[in-house]
Amino acid sequence: MGQPAKKTDQLQELPQVSGKPAGHRILILPEQVSEFYDKQGRIIKPPTHQDQEKYTVERGIVLNLGDTVWMGFADGRHWAEVGDRVLFTRHAGKLTEIDGVEVRIINDEDIFYNLSRDEGE
Repeated sequence: MGQPAKKTDQLQELPQVSGKPAGHRILILPEQVSEFYDKQGRIIKPPTHQDQEKYTVERGIVLNLGDTVWMGFADGRHWAEVGDRVLFTRHAGKLTEIDGVEVRIINDEDIFYNLSRDEGE
């Protein structure tokens, strides 16, 4: 079995968007939900897939960080870095398009779990 991709390789594959989030905001690339098609080309989402969809819209990859992320918290330590896969509050932030890429801009406090970090980091 092959080695997992290094974070630097993953960063090169992320879409590049212009600008930077203001203050304590974070730019997220939401994970896309796959869709299934029947023989007539209609989209089918089985019930189990619909259940999964509510979780996938809460997952994404950090694309960029504002200059003051997590400074308002006791230790000021970053909870996530560019390229990390994270879970965030369901209806957090604003969905928008930048440079043709659909992204979500959220507040730093809306990230509640980092899927990319080991416990000791």
